[in-house]
Amino acid sequence: MASFFAGSEGEVESIVQEHMSSIVKEIRNNNLLLCACI
Repeated sequence: MASFFAGSEGEVESIVQEHMSSIVKEIRNNNLLLCACI
């Protein structure tokens, strides 16, 4: 896996950031549900 990421580190980083921002949006959308579950 490490060698796979080595070639396109910047590309992977941007993909990860996109995923994180979409995950954050989903968490905000489901924030009330999460609070209710906890």
